[in-house]
Amino acid sequence: MTENKSWTKKRGHKFFAAIFLLMSVVSLGGCGLLDSVKDLVYGDIQQAVSEKIAPAECVSADRYAYQQISGETQAVYDQIVEGIQKQQERFAVSTRDAEVLEQAFAAVLADYGEFFWVSGYKYHTYTMDDEVMYLVAEPCYTMDVNERKEVQQQVDAAIEQWLGDISATATDYDKSKYVFESLIRRVDYDETAGDNQNILSVFLHGKTVCQGYAEAAEVLFRRLGIQSVVVTGTANGEPHAWNLVQLDGEYYYMDVTWGNSSYFTAEDSEEKKTVNYYYLNMTTRDISVTHEPDGLLPVPECTAVSDNYYVHEGRYFDKWDADAIGTLFEKDWKSGAGKSSVRLSDDELYWQTVSYFITEHHLSDYIGETGTLHYLDESQKRILTLQF
Repeated sequence: MTENKSWTKKRGHKFFAAIFLLMSVVSLGGCGLLDSVKDLVYGDIQQAVSEKIAPAECVSADRYAYQQISGETQAVYDQIVEGIQKQQERFAVSTRDAEVLEQAFAAVLADYGEFFWVSGYKYHTYTMDDEVMYLVAEPCYTMDVNERKEVQQQVDAAIEQWLGDISATATDYDKSKYVFESLIRRVDYDETAGDNQNILSVFLHGKTVCQGYAEAAEVLFRRLGIQSVVVTGTANGEPHAWNLVQLDGEYYYMDVTWGNSSYFTAEDSEEKKTVNYYYLNMTTRDISVTHEPDGLLPVPECTAVSDNYYVHEGRYFDKWDADAIGTLFEKDWKSGAGKSSVRLSDDELYWQTVSYFITEHHLSDYIGETGTLHYLDESQKRILTLQF
């Protein structure tokens, strides 16, 4: 490898001197002194390597994944960010531990959804006498610098247009709801979509998969001044990606992919798209029923509920109140929303609500004649959704 050879040539005279010295030591003092001199030689080499690898400026102190890693890993993270931003083909990093490099790169990808021109990385290990001297990272770029600049302009224009209807002074909750709804309504889930592992599939093509949704959400949140990070793991045993987001000082989970729901009716075989708000601002308890993080990124226990959709919108009921629930259904029906959803605190309350409004037909006391009415039974989540 070029760097290794170049570096060896510069230090070659010291290697020969060390070999001669080691031979002399062996004849005079035995293996104990030999080990000591080898340590001195390797120390000299490591010092030269350290002087060669310059630290990078920290520009990520406010990003979630960066805050979760150690100082050594943060230093490597900074070098990776700088290398990717400058689109360097390869660069040495300030660790000899491949696991540290892996953790740092995973943290960068979780924090930087905007790095659409990177698909992963390789690394090279430089050794001497089975001793690791240094590592060189080699990001895998999907386009050259000129193409990247041109595409970046298109992405920036799309993001600006997307965020045109939400104020920077809006509440954290309103921002989260806007991002959630916008991604679902503007972008279809499509496993055949091009660039579906990055934000280009979202902002330029309107079709993506879970990774694209999660990275786009992270980018939109950052533009709105909200901390967010991409969480990877499994959902129902399948590889998946979603978001951790900080709202009003508390952490919540958001899964745009699973929030992008659809349904069929008996009268119309055409699939209809709808927003499933259960996946907007969830607790750990709620999301862990189906989702499991892969452990690459430490995540907090999310217990806050004030910015949960059902709580924030007054759609969560922990006691029986038929009139309050019925009035909410009536309000949504008159507004032309096309749907209405409530969540109940326990199974008994849920089935009481279904029985009263659906089985016993008391819904007609509030919304009158609507023709055919459909409802979605989500008993596991204790959510009753009406489709008008």
